[in-house]
Amino acid sequence: MSPGKASAHLDDPLAAMLAPIDHGAEQQRHRRVAAAAVLQRALDAHEPIEAVLATQAVLAHHTAMQCLRRVAQHDLPAALASRLFGRAATLSHTLLRTVRAIDQRQDRAGSRSLRNRRA
Repeated sequence: MSPGKASAHLDDPLAAMLAPIDHGAEQQRHRRVAAAAVLQRALDAHEPIEAVLATQAVLAHHTAMQCLRRVAQHDLPAALASRLFGRAATLSHTLLRTVRAIDQRQDRAGSRSLRNRRA
């Protein structure tokens, strides 16, 4: 599969899966979808499984950020804030593990890994 092609077909499902922001306008949603697509492409998926992993990583990141936005609200009960913070931490670990899995797959495929491109 050629560079960028594997992730291109997942852009629409990615947009559909991003959780809505309760108070957000349509323009804000478009910005979030565009940012998610940029992050997904930055993971440089070349194979379909890498595209799936990239989508999962992006969704984990955006969901963690949504949890943290909610935690920042001052009127949340402490128990809810604690649960949301725990979810954000779990999702952040999921993001890290998923990016590492993509990197390992790309390492096995050759020099196109995220790590090698950073060097």
